[in-house]
Amino acid sequence: MDKKNVIKIDLCNSKVFFRERQEDEPDIRVRVLTFLQTTSKYCFPENSYYRSEGDAVYFIVDKSTVAIRSSIEFMKSWFYNGVKNNLPECRILIHRGTIRKAPENELTGEVFEDISVIESNLEEGKIFLSEEVRRTSDATITKYVYYKNIKFKDLKESIRVHYLAFDDPRTFEDDSLAHLLFIVPREAQEVRNNIFKFFIIEYLMEHHKLIQIDNIGRWLKNKGYPSLPKKEIIALLSDDNIFSKKITEDQFECYFLRQDIIDAFNNEKLIFDQRTKDDLQIISEEIIKSTQAPASIHSIDIHNILREYLCGIFSEIRMMANYFRDTFRFYNPNVDIFKKYNYIIERHLDNLDDSLVKAWVDGFINGLKKLAGKESIVISAIFHNILGGYYLNKHVSSSPYQEKFLKERIIYIDTNVLYSLRCISSNYNELVQYFTKRLESIGLRYKIYPFTINEFEESLKWVENEYKRNSRVLMKNRPWLYQEFMSKPYKYANDMASCREYHSVTKGLEIKEDNFDNIGNELLKNNVVIERQFNKFGKDQITDIWERLRHLMLSKVGTMEKYWEISDKIDYRDTIIEHDVNLMENISIVYQRAGDDAFGPKVFLITTDNKLVRCREKYPFVITIDQFMEFILPYLFLADIPTHEFNKFPNQILSAQLGVHITRWKPSGKDLVSMIFSDPECLNDEKFIESVPQYSKNLNIDKLKRIVEGSKSLANNERENVINSVSELLEKDTKEYSARSFLEKENMELTKRVKELELKYETQKAKMKYYKRTRKK
Repeated sequence: MDKKNVIKIDLCNSKVFFRERQEDEPDIRVRVLTFLQTTSKYCFPENSYYRSEGDAVYFIVDKSTVAIRSSIEFMKSWFYNGVKNNLPECRILIHRGTIRKAPENELTGEVFEDISVIESNLEEGKIFLSEEVRRTSDATITKYVYYKNIKFKDLKESIRVHYLAFDDPRTFEDDSLAHLLFIVPREAQEVRNNIFKFFIIEYLMEHHKLIQIDNIGRWLKNKGYPSLPKKEIIALLSDDNIFSKKITEDQFECYFLRQDIIDAFNNEKLIFDQRTKDDLQIISEEIIKSTQAPASIHSIDIHNILREYLCGIFSEIRMMANYFRDTFRFYNPNVDIFKKYNYIIERHLDNLDDSLVKAWVDGFINGLKKLAGKESIVISAIFHNILGGYYLNKHVSSSPYQEKFLKERIIYIDTNVLYSLRCISSNYNELVQYFTKRLESIGLRYKIYPFTINEFEESLKWVENEYKRNSRVLMKNRPWLYQEFMSKPYKYANDMASCREYHSVTKGLEIKEDNFDNIGNELLKNNVVIERQFNKFGKDQITDIWERLRHLMLSKVGTMEKYWEISDKIDYRDTIIEHDVNLMENISIVYQRAGDDAFGPKVFLITTDNKLVRCREKYPFVITIDQFMEFILPYLFLADIPTHEFNKFPNQILSAQLGVHITRWKPSGKDLVSMIFSDPECLNDEKFIESVPQYSKNLNIDKLKRIVEGSKSLANNERENVINSVSELLEKDTKEYSARSFLEKENMELTKRVKELELKYETQKAKMKYYKRTRKK
C-alpha cells in the first residue's frame, strides 16, 4: 500500500484565546476555525482536505514536495491574514506513512498515532516534518534544519524531526561570504564543492583554528548547515591555497586560515559593508520621496527589512524553480505570488494608516528596483546565499531534459500580454521582456490570433477617446497606455494620438490577410508571429460556449458574496465575450491535437485575465505570467544561468518581479484637483476617491464642492489660479499629515523602549536588593 503525507495544522494556545473572548464574541471559535479551514483549503491541493478535529485540520497528499510547498504557503498566508489580525499562531506537522480505510470513511494507520506523540512540546509558528518526509521530498525546494530525535515509549526506535527555515533559508549567516563565493563565475558542481569549503572558512573566521574535526561537525549541526563526512572535511582542508596546518605539542593536527586569505576576506567584507550602506541610502531616499516625510525612516531597521524581504522573494523563486520540476504541476493559479511579501515590510509599520503604509512600501519597492537596475552585489549575495541549498542538492544531468521540453511548447498570448510586450508602463513589461529574450535565444516565438490583435488595437483607441473626453475613468483605473502618456508626455509631443500610434502594431492597416506580412513584421520585434489558421464561431455557438465559460469562472467560489464579487468584475460586453470564446475554443482545438507530455500541456495560453484563469479546470493550457515564470525557471536554473550570470541574473529577475507592483505614474495634487474642477461628480464617486489614497485623507469634499461651484463664474485664468492654490494647499496638508503620523509612530516606539528600560531597571534593582539581603544572612 502506498504511503501518504499527513499534514496536521494546529491552532496554538487556542483554548486561552477563545476563553478570553468568549463573553464578548460568543461565536468566536466557530468563526476562527471556519477561517482556518477555508484559508488552509485555499493553499492545499483540491480534494486533499481530510477532516477537522478540535482546533486542528488535517490534509493528506501523495507527494512530500507538495505537502511542504502547500504548508509554507499556508504559513505565509496565515501570518498575513491571521496573525496580523490578532489571531493565534499555527504549527504544522507533516509525517508520512501507510494509511488504511476504516468503516464510515475513517482513515487509520500508525502515522496518526505517531503525530500525536511527535507534536508534544513543538514550538508554534513553525513547520515540522519527519525524516521520512524530508527524505522523499525535493531537497532543493527549501532549507531543512534538524530539530531533535523523538523517542517512543516502549520502543527502541526514534523519529528524527526537522523544521523548515522557509522564512530565512540562507546558506551562510554572513551574506558577504555568499558574495565572495560567486565573485568568479563557476560551474554548479564547482560551486557545490566550494560551498562546503566556505563552511569551513566561516568556522575558522569565527574560531580561528580547528583542532578536532568533530568540532566542526557539531558546529555545522548547530548552524543548521548540511552535515559533512569527516573524510570530506579532511580532503577540503588539504587545499593549501586557503588553509595552513601545524602540529601541536600534543601531536594534533591544527588547521588555520592563511593570513593572506583572512586579509582578502576582511577587505572584501569592508567593501561589501560599504556597498550595503550605499544601497540602504538609496532605499531611504526613495522612502522619504514617497512618504514626503524624513521621519518615515526613523526607528525602522531598513537593513533588516531588506534582508527579510529578499529572503522571502528569493526563497519563493527557489521553490518555483524546483516545485514544478519535481511535481510537473503549477502551484495555485490564483495567488499573486510576490505581492503577498508586502507583509514582511508592513509588520514593521504598526500604528500607521493604510495610505501611509502604502506610500512607505511603494518607496521601499522603488528603491529596491533602483538597486536591481544597477546590479547590486547585496541583492545577488542574498540570492546566492539562499540558492546554496539548491547547488548542494542539484541533479546536473537534468539540464538538457528541461530545454528539450521547453522547445516543444506552442505558446499563445492574450491581448494583455501583447500590451505588456509593447507598453513599457505595463506592470508586466519587464518580466515578459526578460523571458521573451530567453525564448528567442532558443528559437521559440509567441503566437497571436488576428482577432486578439484587433482587440488590442481597439483597447488603445478606447484610451485615446476617453482621454479626449477628459474622463475620470482613466485616472481611476489607470490603463497602461494612459500611465505611459502621463509619465512621458514630452516623448509623444503632448499628443495622445501619437502615443496610441507608437504602440499600435497595425499602424493604421486593416487587419486582414493582405496586410498580415506587414503587421507580422511589427510583431516580430516582440518575438510574436500571427496564427493565421483559426475557426470563427457563429452567434448561437458563442452564446453556448460563453455560458460554459461563465459557469467555470464562477464555480467553486465558496460563498454567494464571493460569487457576486467575481461576477461584477467580469466584462460582459459582446465584443469581449466574442473574443474570449474564439480565443479559448481555437486554442482548445490546438491543445487537443498536441496533447500533454510529462510536463503537462504542450500548448499554453499566457494571460493576465483572471476570469480566463479560473477556467483552467477544463482548459488546462491557460496560465498566468507568474505560472509561465514557474515553468521556465527550472530551465534557467538547470542550465546554470544563475552561476554564469552570478550578479546579473538575480538583479534582473528581481527587477522584473518588482516591476509588476510598481505604478509608473501617479496623479499629483494638481492632476487630481484639475480633474475635480473639470468633472465635479468625481467627488461623489467613492471608487475614484479610493484610487488616490495619498490624498484622500486630506480631501475636504464639502469644502471642495463649494469652491468648485463658486469658481464656475470665473474667467479661465482666474479659475486656473484657484486650481493652483487648492493644489498647493492639498500637497501641503498631505505632506504635514505624513510627517506628523511618522513622528507620532517614532514617539510611540521611543515610549515603548523607555518602558522596557524602566522595567529592566526595576528588575535589576529588585535583584540587587535580594542579593544584599542574602549576603547579610
